[in-house]
Amino acid sequence: MSLTLAAESWSCGARAALLFGTAAVAGACQKSFGQAKRTMIDTGGVGIVAFEKIGTWGRADPLIATWRQSGRGWRAARWSLVVDFFFLAAYGFGLWVLAAVVAQHARGLGWTGWAAAAAAAGLGFVVAAALDVVENVALLLVLHGNHAANWPGLARACASLKFLLLLAGGVVVATLSVSYLGP
Repeated sequence: MSLTLAAESWSCGARAALLFGTAAVAGACQKSFGQAKRTMIDTGGVGIVAFEKIGTWGRADPLIATWRQSGRGWRAARWSLVVDFFFLAAYGFGLWVLAAVVAQHARGLGWTGWAAAAAAAGLGFVVAAALDVVENVALLLVLHGNHAANWPGLARACASLKFLLLLAGGVVVATLSVSYLGP
C-alpha cells in the first residue's frame, strides 16, 4: 500500500481533524517566526528565509558576528530553527494528508493522471519536510560556527529544492482543488 493510499483509508473526520491540527500547529509556529524575524532584523541581520539562502561562510560569518553582538539576534535565529522542526512536521504531514484527499477525489472522478500527480505531490511534501530537517541541522551548525563543512551551501541547496517541491506540489493540489469547484 502506498503512502498516499494509506491516508486515503482514514475516515473523513480523522483526516479533517489531522488537517485542522496541523494547521493550528503551523499557525502557532508562524506567529513565533514573525517575532523571531523582527528580532533578527532589528539586531542587524536578516530573516530566516534569507539566512537559509546565505550559501557561503564568507556571508554567514559576518552575519553570525552581528547577531552575536547583542545576543538577541543569535538566540532568535536559533529559536526560529528549533520552532521550524515543529512547523516542518506540521506542514509535511498536513500537506501529505491534503494531497491524499485530493488524490482520492481525483481517482473517484476517474482522473487517474491527476490522482497520480496528487500522490506524487504528497510524496514531494514529505521529501520537502525531510530536506527542511537537513537544512535546519546545517543552519544550527552554521550558528554554532562549525566550519567542518560547507553547511551554508548545504542549507541553501536543501532550501532551494524544498521550495521547488512545495511550489510544484502546491500547484498540483491547488489546481485540482479549484477544479472541484467547477460546474
